[in-house]
Amino acid sequence: MKSSQPIERRKGGSAKWAACAVVAAVGIAALLFANFPRSSTRRYLAPPRSYPIDPIRITYAEKSGETSAKNAAQPEVPVEWLTGIVRQKQIGPEDFDRTLNNVIATYSRLQQDLGRADNAHPEIASFVAGAGDALHDKDFSKAERLLDRAYEKQAEGVRRLADDLEQRRIAAAQTAVKVGDLHRLQLEYSQAVRAYRKALEWIPEGHDAQVAAVLGKWGNAALHAGDYEEAERVLRRRLEIADTDRNSGLPPRYEALDDLGATLQYQGRHAEAETVYRNALQEAEKVSGASHPRTCEIRIRLAFVMQAQGDFGEAERLCRQTLKMDESTIGLNHPDYAAHVNVLAAVVQAQGRLSEAERLYRRAAGVYGALLGKGHPARAVVLNNLAGVVGMQGRMEEAESLYRQVLEIDAETVGKEHPNYVKHLNNLAALLQARGRLDEAEVLYRRAITIGEAVFPPGAPQRVTLEKNLAAVVAKNEGPQPSPPEASPPHPSQPPGP
Repeated sequence: MKSSQPIERRKGGSAKWAACAVVAAVGIAALLFANFPRSSTRRYLAPPRSYPIDPIRITYAEKSGETSAKNAAQPEVPVEWLTGIVRQKQIGPEDFDRTLNNVIATYSRLQQDLGRADNAHPEIASFVAGAGDALHDKDFSKAERLLDRAYEKQAEGVRRLADDLEQRRIAAAQTAVKVGDLHRLQLEYSQAVRAYRKALEWIPEGHDAQVAAVLGKWGNAALHAGDYEEAERVLRRRLEIADTDRNSGLPPRYEALDDLGATLQYQGRHAEAETVYRNALQEAEKVSGASHPRTCEIRIRLAFVMQAQGDFGEAERLCRQTLKMDESTIGLNHPDYAAHVNVLAAVVQAQGRLSEAERLYRRAAGVYGALLGKGHPARAVVLNNLAGVVGMQGRMEEAESLYRQVLEIDAETVGKEHPNYVKHLNNLAALLQARGRLDEAEVLYRRAITIGEAVFPPGAPQRVTLEKNLAAVVAKNEGPQPSPPEASPPHPSQPPGP
């Protein structure tokens, strides 16, 4: 995509330099035309470029009209006529010779510039040459009219090239976005991030709506890829655009808030996520309505962070409110409905209602399996949650089988360097530890810690849990019986969609 840029730059560059040359000629001519009637009062797009003046040393005798021998060697310069121009300006005797020298030098330079046939455009070249003839004939008005026409023609060409370059950059960005979307379709989120990053490089200034859209896709892909720090950085930038420019071309601000809240939620920063989600929910209900699909997504994620903070009553209320709306909008056979049921199951599980939670998890897994396939990562998350509640009811073998199934799906979809894979690996290790298979558990904890060091920032709750569980296994033969291992809590089945 970038290979065309140097070509466009060369085309635009030559046109711009030609336009500058015409502007320079107009500027120099202005020094001569100041005392004569002007054909227009046009303001130029750029200031005239001034040339250094090498004064032609002329000794002027006001009474006799004689000139120096150096000036006599330049018969094309109408010295007497230029002298008359200086006289009309009533220049004092102390400055007369210097002013006249500068005027003669300016005239000579302008005639040289107008005489150069260095413009590739025939029409513009004819305008410039005609201006030179008009200057020679002492017709300032005609010379200025012709230079104005040359300038406008050249400026029009520059604007046309600039518009064409801008459209080419936009087209390149749109193509890069399509590449990113293609990778998202294949669940290749890291490749999608790279494509969206390239797209952003091509978007010209002043296209905030397109920048915001690409940032949204980029941040969401980074979130799916498990790069929460990059997702947060990109999504905060998107929110800044939404805050500073709320014109109709930008996506709704609550979408930017929703994505940012999900990023904070997946980092375990639930209090921050709650604040962001509540702002997003308030705006979404006002702009799009309480039953809008995106409004329901925000509400269900708010429910999850409320559950994570121990407010089970508020969390369950939000979940059931959303599911009731789902029945009349998207229906019971929809991936979003399965995601909402998964969150309600986690809320119910946290309150100790394990049988009810198991039924809800199985319902969500069934919907995902029917709609997205049994090997989809969203179903893997639900199966992980189901394994946890099955294990809590004492069915250890069934729970182990579910955890291993989850890890197989993760390895084939999101990959082994994804946060979900680390969490699920920890859960299987915790189950093995609880069953007394400590050596196997230690191996899995160490593997999870190695991956987690590259996935989670230092001090992240996930890393703390892993290190705590490993320490308990290592200390199995020392001192009192170690405390039970800590499994990763249930988590949402999917981040927000694009």
